[in-house]
Amino acid sequence: MTGKSPAVLVIGTGRSGSSSIAQVLHEDIGICMGHYLQHRESNAMGGQYEDVHAHSLNRMVVGGEMIVEDWLKYTRQQHEDRSCQAWGLKDHWMTYWTIEALQWLKPSLIIWARRPIVETIDSWMALKLRVHQRDNDGRDPPLEAEIPLRRTFKKICRDRYAKAQKIHDSDLRSVAIDMTSARRVPLAEIKSRIEEAFTMQPK
Repeated sequence: MTGKSPAVLVIGTGRSGSSSIAQVLHEDIGICMGHYLQHRESNAMGGQYEDVHAHSLNRMVVGGEMIVEDWLKYTRQQHEDRSCQAWGLKDHWMTYWTIEALQWLKPSLIIWARRPIVETIDSWMALKLRVHQRDNDGRDPPLEAEIPLRRTFKKICRDRYAKAQKIHDSDLRSVAIDMTSARRVPLAEIKSRIEEAFTMQPK
């Protein structure tokens, strides 16, 4: 797991447990997931253990200000310049262009944080509720705002889940770690699953 190519790409939908996987990779297994990592408190929107620079560039790609290939080249160069022996990337938007990521980054392993869509949507809604209550003196959001929000999350989750499934089914370097009720899975168990994934034969 040394050299210019990353050891791991972590893909999946938001609220799927991918942050826990990235945390174990970074802190316990010794794979650098970034030099300036996002760390979020539990009641904030946004991912954890995502490289801040890569995440910012992702927003530029989404906004049409940068093409995927340039994002990938820049991100890889950042790790090469810092002489990372083993490194990885995690960002939910990367699920949309992991095929391109494979072409440029050639990872040793792709880990899909696989969590049932219904659980993922419920987790999104619960988080959104906590954030709204925090910012509005504990008041719940109006019901008429909750229904379209759930529809939006449902569409996003289904789309990203389907794309991750396609990658998993088509690439021999991909393994899925089931994160049902992801917040309750102990980190030690996640570490064991990741270590097993590194030793698995291609499916």
